[in-house]
Amino acid sequence: MKPERSRAKPATILDVASEAGVSRQTVTRAMNNMSGINPATKQRVLEVARALKYRPSRFARGLVVAHPLTMGLLLDDMTNPFYSELAASVVSSAAELGWNVIFADTAHGVAGPRPILESLAMQVDAVIGYLRVRPDELDEVFGDLPVVVLEKAPEPGDRSVITFDFEPGLRSGIAHLVDSGRRHIAMLDAGSGEEPSERGWLFEKIMVERGLEPIRIPGGPTIADGVDVMRRLLDARPEVDAVIAFNDLVAMGAMKELHRVGADIPGRCAVLGIDGLSIGEIVTPELSSLALDLRAVGRLAVELAVGMHGGALPMTGPEVQRTVSHTLLLRATA
Repeated sequence: MKPERSRAKPATILDVASEAGVSRQTVTRAMNNMSGINPATKQRVLEVARALKYRPSRFARGLVVAHPLTMGLLLDDMTNPFYSELAASVVSSAAELGWNVIFADTAHGVAGPRPILESLAMQVDAVIGYLRVRPDELDEVFGDLPVVVLEKAPEPGDRSVITFDFEPGLRSGIAHLVDSGRRHIAMLDAGSGEEPSERGWLFEKIMVERGLEPIRIPGGPTIADGVDVMRRLLDARPEVDAVIAFNDLVAMGAMKELHRVGADIPGRCAVLGIDGLSIGEIVTPELSSLALDLRAVGRLAVELAVGMHGGALPMTGPEVQRTVSHTLLLRATA
């Protein structure tokens, strides 16, 4: 039996775009017989594709045929209900505008985010998500694709970003706890012991401004972390009468530990989460939280991406940079 010949690396859509001197979106339009492309340009792209023996992914091609425009959504971890609720909002908003959405999850990538981003770039017409790479890497990977980066402070030359401003919500939450008679308020943070998260840093700042001790206990972002950090807090500072958690999951873990030791919520200790997730309604008592309107965030991100794709908005600069804030959502735990 003759050994099989080694095959050259298959041509990609970026190879075709480079050889034909066009954008990746133009190659997509030519290969899928879509409108909005000059006939001569289409012919040139098809000839280059044939010469390079380029074959579009059957998966990506199926998406393009069914929905001419496809949006990529990159999230940290789809097992976290925060990202699930955000994804539902993006899908709903995109569908209203005739766009399809495909997902990528960086939490389970063994080689880092770069290969995931590169794969996503070959299949979509715009990208929304948690893109934790340098601006120059964004340019390398996505080229002229519209990109909306979530939960990032804007910097000069940035692409479109949606910044989450935690300060107004934290100020409202702390004011409510203080007005309710709480004086020993702790933050169950997900930062390290020496380096607080942005939320932890703001908590400390606001507490100091009020003349109160900022008790911050480092931990992690999960329910199990909430159980652990609440146990450590009760051991070290039994006088604590209110906690603000890094997110709703940590708050639920804290509630679990308070239930275990027989502490009444909110009588013995008030609990305030951050995110305002719908699952906060199914715990007992229902979780109060600093809520982010995820429906509005998803809708805003889609509108920015679609606006940039259609040319109604620039790809960078203040016009495509937005800020959203949390608001105090009072249920039963605070």
